[in-house]
Amino acid sequence: MVHTFLGTINVRIMPGYARYKELAMIIDKDIKETMHVIVGSCYDVYKELHGGLLEKAYEDCLCYELRLRKHDPQQQVDVPLWYKGVKIGRSYKLDLLVDNRIILELKAVEELAPEHRMQLFNYMRLSKMTYGMLINFSKDHGVKFERYYLDRNTNNCMIF
Repeated sequence: MVHTFLGTINVRIMPGYARYKELAMIIDKDIKETMHVIVGSCYDVYKELHGGLLEKAYEDCLCYELRLRKHDPQQQVDVPLWYKGVKIGRSYKLDLLVDNRIILELKAVEELAPEHRMQLFNYMRLSKMTYGMLINFSKDHGVKFERYYLDRNTNNCMIF
C-alpha cells in the first residue's frame, strides 16, 4: 500500500507464474503486442543514443521509432486535475500516450525510485488509463522497463 496526494494505491507484485496467469486473462492481445513494440523501440533508441542524455531526447526519438512502426504516440499530453467536479488550474503532462491506451513515463536516471512509480500510478488514475510503462534510459545500466496494469475497481496497480 502506498499513500499519495490522491489517496491510497494498493500495489501488488505477484510472485512468479501466478501473476502472468492472472494478468493473461485481463490484458488483451493488442496491448501485449503494442508493449512488445514499445520495448523493441526503446532498445533501438538506446542502441543509437546510449545513456546520459536528457529525457526529452529519448522521448523525441522514441516517438519517431513508434511512428515508424505504425503506432500513434502523443507527446506531453495534458491531464487535468479535477476536484469535486471542478477543474483545478494545474494540469499534469504525460510524457507519451501510445495509441490512446498506454501511458509511457520516461526517465533518464541511474535507478528508478518509488516516487517515479507513484508518478506513473497517479497519471494512470487521473487519466483513467488502465496500462502504463515506466521506462528508464540509464547511463550505466541500459534501458529498463516496468509494465503496470491498474484495476480501477480495486485501485490495485499490478506490475507484470
